[in-house]
Amino acid sequence: MLQSSNGRRLSAKTVFTLSLKYLCQLAISEISDQIGFKLSPEDVTWVITVPAIWSEGAKAFMRQAAIETTLVIDKQLYIALEPEVASLYCRKTYHQEQSKKLNIELPICLIQAGTNYVIIDAGGGSVDVSLYY
Repeated sequence: MLQSSNGRRLSAKTVFTLSLKYLCQLAISEISDQIGFKLSPEDVTWVITVPAIWSEGAKAFMRQAAIETTLVIDKQLYIALEPEVASLYCRKTYHQEQSKKLNIELPICLIQAGTNYVIIDAGGGSVDVSLYY
């Protein structure tokens, strides 16, 4: 059980579920406003990132909390490791920079062999370093 500063006690699952529900509702509302029509939960594929050191049990806990929001459908939910998502972001950023530099649209998979980069994830009491080459 978790206890708030006002003394209220809730289970960790309830706290995570309510937090994720709020974030899902906010995302659906904001995206709906941007695109001009109302999205439904079935329209969304969700990706939740978690630290690389999380156990399978911790990932399952996060998945279950997301599903319990009733806004997330199990088959449309992916749990991804933070370093993997950071790597994809680096690849996308590199792709955008190269496309802009050459003034042409390159295929996103075009990262030359030998392109190296390092992901450093510092926070939450740990530092994770991943080298991609």
